[in-house]
Amino acid sequence: MILQKRASFIETPTGERILEILGHETGAIAPKHSVAEVYMEPGATSLKHYHPIVEESYWLIEGQAHLEVDNETIDFKAGDMIQIPVGAAHKITNTGEGILKMIVCCAPAWTPDCSVFTEEWDGEKVVPKS
Repeated sequence: MILQKRASFIETPTGERILEILGHETGAIAPKHSVAEVYMEPGATSLKHYHPIVEESYWLIEGQAHLEVDNETIDFKAGDMIQIPVGAAHKITNTGEGILKMIVCCAPAWTPDCSVFTEEWDGEKVVPKS
């Protein structure tokens, strides 16, 4: 199956730009996995979250980042790949001077309701979710 539709960018308040390549947002029937491109400006961060039924793999294409997975912290650079287990709380921050680009694969396929956030954006900064 050749895909000719791409989803629109999802832009988060913390500076992530996510473009699903394969998955529900593209109209593809791929319930067992999804693939997205993620871009982050320097200093941008994700909100800490976990997925009760989804595992993720991050492949960093460009840039460098600081990645937190549960209680472990990792310096992540272009060419590195990491698997994030189901239920592991995680957060990524672009620590480089340029735009970070990574490919994210989720299994089963990511959907907007599959993330549980433990942090939130208060309009100015990231804070623990109350």
